[in-house]
This record gives sequence, structure tokens and C-alpha cells, in this order.
Amino acid sequence: MGTQRIVRALGLLAALILAIPAPGQTHPLGNFSISQYSGIQIEPDAIAVRYFVDMAEIPTFQELQARDMPADPSDGRVLRYLRETADALKAGLVLEIDGRRLALAVRSAQVIFPPGDLCVRRDQVQQSAREGPQRRRPRAPVLGAR
Repeated sequence: MGTQRIVRALGLLAALILAIPAPGQTHPLGNFSISQYSGIQIEPDAIAVRYFVDMAEIPTFQELQARDMPADPSDGRVLRYLRETADALKAGLVLEIDGRRLALAVRSAQVIFPPGDLCVRRDQVQQSAREGPQRRRPRAPVLGAR
């Protein structure tokens, strides 16, 4: 009877181990999320704007299906999509200094499909304007009346 108890206990332990879910790989913000970030870097002779788009599994899959693209950054369809996306971002971003709009030029664009089972996409587009803040005229501070 002691051997049967040990066999039952080991069987129960094996069943519990198999029933414990394995940690899954998902996007940290959920598999529906699309995160966007714009960073501005001011240099003496230029202003750079970096724009990131981080798409989780489902929006990435939908975008790939809608455009009939593989998750391969070297594929021509992905490169064309990235070029079109960079141009669309350029058209939608406005950079002004002292009320003057500066022309942005795409300096680099990159799409990343991180390795693994997940289909996640990260785009990075860097644009810059060659006229830096040194041309700004100093202004006297305006103080309010008390």
C-alpha cells in the first residue's frame, strides 16, 4: 500500500506540473497596443526629431496582411512601406523656430521585427532640419504687472 501511495503522489505531482501554465511571450503593453514616441534633439547647427512606433502583435499582423508584406525588413515591400511611412510622418510633423517653419528631411528610417515567435514591429524614423537654434534672436523677458 505504501508503493501505491508514492505512485499516486508522483502522478498527482506530474499532473500539477503539466497543468501549470508556461510563461508566455507577449508585448509588455498588451498585444493590441501601438506606442508612439517623438524625441527632439537640439544641436548647434541642426534639430533632429526621432519618431518611434512600437506595434504589438495584432496591429503588426493586421498591417502585414493589409499590405501583403512578410515580416522581413530586407523585403522590397517592407522597404517601400517604410519609405512611404517616413514620408507621411514628414508631411505630418511641423518644426518651427520663431514662427518660421523649417523643412524636415528624412535622415534614416528603420523597421525592426525582433527575433522570436512574436510578430512585433518597431519603426524608427529620424528627421532633421539643418538650421539650428543659434539663429534665434534673444528676447527680453516679459514680466507681468502685480
